[in-house]
Amino acid sequence: MTLALALRGSNGLVLASDSRMSGMQSKDDSTKFLQVNRDIGVMTYGLAIPGNAGIRKLREKVNQKQLAHFSQISSEAREVFFEEYKRFCDHLQNLEPPQYPTSMLGFILAGYDSYESNQFKIYSYESPDFIPNETTDIKAAQWHMSRLISDYLQYPQMTLNELKQLVVIQMLTTSAYEDTVGGPIQMATVSYSKGFHQLAQDEINVLVEKVQPKIQKFRSILAGSFYGFTD
Repeated sequence: MTLALALRGSNGLVLASDSRMSGMQSKDDSTKFLQVNRDIGVMTYGLAIPGNAGIRKLREKVNQKQLAHFSQISSEAREVFFEEYKRFCDHLQNLEPPQYPTSMLGFILAGYDSYESNQFKIYSYESPDFIPNETTDIKAAQWHMSRLISDYLQYPQMTLNELKQLVVIQMLTTSAYEDTVGGPIQMATVSYSKGFHQLAQDEINVLVEKVQPKIQKFRSILAGSFYGFTD
């Protein structure tokens, strides 16, 4: 499974995912999101093989067709995601014995719509139809722990710097309880001035160190809420 996040702040978006690919042999090197163009990124969660193929194919198609408008890219995304999912399902059906997808497949398209609405947008797509659904933010797959953290800590006026810390708290806390979430955190921001910017691992390591006291404080808050005392 995956924890995939696309969160809206007062001055942009933060996109993040873990890098664990679960299966017969768990690996922590899966690429779950890519930059599509200057202002837009795409993420995947769920089925790893068609998910990875889908985000790479979308970037390729956008570059080939020189698509710039968010609406154009969104339409292209649905076609690409549907085709890759169908190709994967057809492959499973041709096996002996025939097999079926064991989990769902989802994608997140997020970025700045600089040509039409001048707004930050987040669209989600899920199997089997991949109909785009616009949302203010999304916490996909392993969302229950991250949703709890958002309920306590997230507010609409958060800046990108604050959201980056929140995302790291969500990733670390979820991976502590869910062994299908883990590995190096992948994170990017989307802002009006810089567009899509993927954080280097050194930047993420600094954030990980910075939020450790906040994680401990959050656990104390939860203890006080549930048991009537704090550490």
